[in-house]
Amino acid sequence: AKGLINYNSNYIKNTVVQNIIKWNKTTIKEVEDLKIKKYIIRKCEELKIKRNIIDDVLIFYKIVINNNYQKNRQLFLRGPNKIGLIGSCIYYAFKKNNTVISIRTISKTLHIATRVINKMCNVFLSVINRLNEESKLYNYNFNISVSNDYLDTFINLLNLKEEDIGFIKHILDNVENNSI
Repeated sequence: AKGLINYNSNYIKNTVVQNIIKWNKTTIKEVEDLKIKKYIIRKCEELKIKRNIIDDVLIFYKIVINNNYQKNRQLFLRGPNKIGLIGSCIYYAFKKNNTVISIRTISKTLHIATRVINKMCNVFLSVINRLNEESKLYNYNFNISVSNDYLDTFINLLNLKEEDIGFIKHILDNVENNSI
């Protein structure tokens, strides 16, 4: 049949037949991975995320999906948990790049509850910590975000004077130093 079809014709290039030909060459898992990758990139672009962070999100997602097992049994993630995992990967990609984004912002963009993202953050950390213990290939250390991190991120939205920003940072430093 391959000799009967001209694969370079405009008719084939612009129809559904071309997709069927491509899909026959790929596995279902590859097609699903491509859909997830496109979804992640689209949602990251909605959040106006830089390309290096998007790359980290994709890497984190792949690491967790390929190593997500408990008691030698692969855990399958579907529906909200899969979206929550994407959200947690976005969150930790920001942390890896020493920037912050709130889980609430991610949840609004992904149209999912913050509790699902928090739950999947625990799954993410358990996989990364287990991989760190097994081998030092994934040596990621995620620090806890402090209030100054969020202030630096969202300062442009506040439209404050420089002296007000300095005063707010001074108050936040005092709060953190005194453990209030």
